[in-house]
Amino acid sequence: MNPYDQLAGLDLPTLQVLEAALALGGLVTETEVSALVGADATPYLQRAADVGLVARLRGRLAVSGVVREVFARPLGVGPAAGQLAAVLSVDDLKVVARNLGLPAKGRKADLLEAVAEFFLDPENVHALVKRMPAATRTVLEEADRDGGQVRRYGGSGIAHRSRHTNRYRQVHPLDWAEEHGLVYRVTWEDYQLAGQAALAVRGADYRAPFQPQEPPVTWHTPDPAAVRRDAQAQGIAVAGLLSALLDGAGREPLTTVKTGGVGVRELTRTAKTLGVTVPTVRLLLAVAHEARLADLNERVIPTTAYDRWLKLGLNQRLAVMLKAWRDLDYVPSSQTGPWVPEHRQSWSTQARMTALRALGDPGDDGPRAGGAVDLVAAAADLRRHHDRARHAGRGRNPWDPRRGRCQPGRTGAAGRHGHRQGSRRPG
Repeated sequence: MNPYDQLAGLDLPTLQVLEAALALGGLVTETEVSALVGADATPYLQRAADVGLVARLRGRLAVSGVVREVFARPLGVGPAAGQLAAVLSVDDLKVVARNLGLPAKGRKADLLEAVAEFFLDPENVHALVKRMPAATRTVLEEADRDGGQVRRYGGSGIAHRSRHTNRYRQVHPLDWAEEHGLVYRVTWEDYQLAGQAALAVRGADYRAPFQPQEPPVTWHTPDPAAVRRDAQAQGIAVAGLLSALLDGAGREPLTTVKTGGVGVRELTRTAKTLGVTVPTVRLLLAVAHEARLADLNERVIPTTAYDRWLKLGLNQRLAVMLKAWRDLDYVPSSQTGPWVPEHRQSWSTQARMTALRALGDPGDDGPRAGGAVDLVAAAADLRRHHDRARHAGRGRNPWDPRRGRCQPGRTGAAGRHGHRQGSRRPG
């Protein structure tokens, strides 16, 4: 069954509670989830249980694996420690278990279960994070900002370091984290921060997004002339921002991270240079890449198509940008960590395509150059009501469990056929 179909009918706060539960490891108590969202999560967990997405298991609530297909990185964190620990050898697991104060004897399955149980208790994880060295905390905080991944060259195995101590060996900040189950080696040189560890690194005061009440929305009919005038001004501004971004990349190409995207540090630097927010930079990069105005390889650089775009009039430049924006099959501003072009079906993808279809389809040939300003006005209207539209589908209320049913799995052509696969060719 399509995972989106199973989530159909759930309201927004229930989905937010499910995401929080998944970030905690997917095997939780009502108290733990309530603490993370800052409110009583029990009624929402019960609502999810009623549709088979949560079930009782050993005194805890187990979140269905179907939810993981929708929330690939819940709250922007990676897999749980119990899942990542499966890659460790028995000897490595023994070292980790001993450092956590757990029994260090038995079969691999027993050791895995003990480590997984330890990290399912947020109090254990917070206490562990509190006593880690300052240098380790700095590395893990930076890793969390960069999507939970750390690159390190030349690291040895956990058990090997434990058996062969050398006072002359330089200790790496990741060593302590790895030896205590906070990070795990997933490739020869890449390490992944465990999901529960990422939440703990954010601090005890961190709260997951949770909005149980529908925000007030005031509707009014704007003056068409004013909308057109404002849209023209916004169009000039956004075209200027894209030019500034790519002109800057032409002088000093934006460096990329190993995942092929632009890292948080580079995004922040660019946002400061342009005088905009990081989500705006993500959107500009996504539009430039989709329109083939920028090439993304080891660096982000403008293409020859960008040179041709600069010679167009304002309406034609806006038409190119709007067509690229409309054709995006992901929502750049919803990303956390590095900006990376995504080509996979997701919740935000289906909601976005549904909203665009509701606003009207300009046709397979894309927007006409002469109507570019009208399309900017429509885009500005969508932006004002973005949060409501992305969850409401076709005008339904996401906060009311009886009548406000988000139906991301029933978007038809807007969701299923709006998704494209395959790699991008350089422009």
